[in-house]
Amino acid sequence: MNRALQGRRIDEVPAPEDTVLIFESDGGWNAAGGEELLPRVPRHYGFDVYGFVNGRVSMVRRGDGVRWEVE
Repeated sequence: MNRALQGRRIDEVPAPEDTVLIFESDGGWNAAGGEELLPRVPRHYGFDVYGFVNGRVSMVRRGDGVRWEVE
């Protein structure tokens, strides 16, 4: 889970459609953090799978415009 969202409500997230909520990681079943927990090599032909704050799930090529921080 994206640690930057800890304690936040959805109406406090400026871009819920682009902000990562959950993601694949190598950090174990209860890991919380950010990009540092992504698998070293993307598992899906260069793509990672993300769940976003607004409920959307998508495969995104690593580095292509997802948000991790909440300003």
